Amino acid sequence: MLDRRIPLRTVLDALGDAVVLVAADGRIVHVNAAMFDLLGFAPHELVGASLEVLIPARYRGGHARWLGDFARGHSPRLIGRRPVLRALSRSGEERPVTIMVSAIEVDGERLAMASLRDATSFDAQLEHAIERSRTDPLTGLANRSHLLDDLAARVAAGDAFGLLFLDLTQFKRFNDSYGHLAGDEVLRVVAQRLAASVRKSDLAARWAGDEFVLVLDALVDPAALAQRAATVAARLGEPFALAGQSAQVGVNIGAARHPLDAVDVQGLLAEADRAMYAAKARSEAFAACARDPPAAAVLR
Repeated sequence: MLDRRIPLRTVLDALGDAVVLVAADGRIVHVNAAMFDLLGFAPHELVGASLEVLIPARYRGGHARWLGDFARGHSPRLIGRRPVLRALSRSGEERPVTIMVSAIEVDGERLAMASLRDATSFDAQLEHAIERSRTDPLTGLANRSHLLDDLAARVAAGDAFGLLFLDLTQFKRFNDSYGHLAGDEVLRVVAQRLAASVRKSDLAARWAGDEFVLVLDALVDPAALAQRAATVAARLGEPFALAGQSAQVGVNIGAARHPLDAVDVQGLLAEADRAMYAAKARSEAFAACARDPPAAAVLR
């Protein structure tokens, strides 16, 4: 059999993945033809340039450390893996790609060989899966996990915000009278109205069952927070159609403010829950006297 030595360039150009060979100093020494299809660069535009031309600015610090490890002969953590990262296209747009790195030796020089593959479809699926994991499947609002993460981030950032804890009244009656499917429809109507009552910087979430939470950015003035609670209560109390009939729900609302009423997530939720139960007790007292209860929002 003939010894046919195939040039490395020919082998790399035959691969479906975009391939970049990088020296220890971060200089690109070879790019295969597939790079044009992936990121729009012709090979001659990249050879001799720094690899940073392909790396978004926010990742460049980590990239410098990665190169330092590689130059010292270490095997960086990307070797043999395909994480989804971002690469810069010729137009400056970021593209999701999977990357696997190998160490090879060419003419006595140790090079890093990065294989890049388009991950647009996978990235979209991943984003969708993440979104689903953070969303209540019945109402489409944020779920409890999403809410807790959001509150933790706001507290860590030192943000000022108000929190409303909502508990529907008479909800059990809908389940008992019309069945659970009707109860689900009530929850969806409530969720739509809550979603329409918040701003982009706010968050509407389903806590559990017929309990909901609104996180209201920068709203800590007691009068303004009480007014927002009253507005939400009035909106939820508007009639809607259910099983061909007009129906209504009521709500008890408790409020808490960060950092005025509590400085941690559990403290805020506990304070808002306590205030909600105080509002509920007031509503029941008014009902026992055959009087209309006030829009309930209890503040410190």
